[in-house]
Amino acid sequence: MFEAYTTTPAVYETDAAIAFTDIRYRDCRISTATPTSVRIVTPGRYFVEFHGVGASNTAASPFTVALYRNDVAIPGVVTTITSTAAGDEQTLSLGTIVNVSPSCCYVDNEVNLRLVVTSEEPGTLSSGNITIFRLK
Repeated sequence: MFEAYTTTPAVYETDAAIAFTDIRYRDCRISTATPTSVRIVTPGRYFVEFHGVGASNTAASPFTVALYRNDVAIPGVVTTITSTAAGDEQTLSLGTIVNVSPSCCYVDNEVNLRLVVTSEEPGTLSSGNITIFRLK
């Protein structure tokens, strides 16, 4: 199991990756490549879950976060909130299963995951948590 979190409020512009400043649980199969990227190096199936508290910085504008795998958005794995007033915090949540295939000396199948803000307007994330469990 791997878990990283942030409790430092930050404003995120479009295409910015969420930074996780602290690690609660480490796993030799999963590590942080950077504060904004989590790397899975061992083959298997993993359940990836994100929870956060955030707000759009403009009233009635959506604040959207998507999960990216190796710099490509995973279709349908997004969470969106729309604040009625600027700064009106709400809960963001998403989850999915990620498959990591075996690697060999010619093929590197490591997976890098990032949570990226995809909304057109900036938003503030007050806290966020990513948890990854190996299923198989």
